[in-house]
Amino acid sequence: MKYFWGLVTAAALIIGLLWMRAPEEPAFVPTPDGATLRQTTSGTILGYTGGKGAWVWRGIRYAKAPTGTLRWREPVPPKPPRKGGIIETLAPGAPCPQLPSQLSGEAEPGRITVGSEDCLFLDVYAPPNAENAPVML
Repeated sequence: MKYFWGLVTAAALIIGLLWMRAPEEPAFVPTPDGATLRQTTSGTILGYTGGKGAWVWRGIRYAKAPTGTLRWREPVPPKPPRKGGIIETLAPGAPCPQLPSQLSGEAEPGRITVGSEDCLFLDVYAPPNAENAPVML
């Protein structure tokens, strides 16, 4: 009986060690993709191809930050980039101010809310090779 429990313990240890050493899937890092280059009224934007093949543009600014004299006013179009400038849209913009939740995460130390007033950003996802497709907001 001692022999049996010794084998069970050894097998459990080996399985545990193998499970702990299982390789983790690498985190997806977006890299600019020339196929996603698009001309907009705010300038030329460059996105990336997502992990499942969709074209993605994240953090497209659609208005200036509503701070200072722009607070509680109609949105003002963003300043376009310098001539020939390309806006890389690889990361999401800041979320609007909100109370912490399971979706937003925890607030920074000393703060009650999560997010920023500078939150006028848009994310766009499209199937590969989509041309003149409708956009849903």
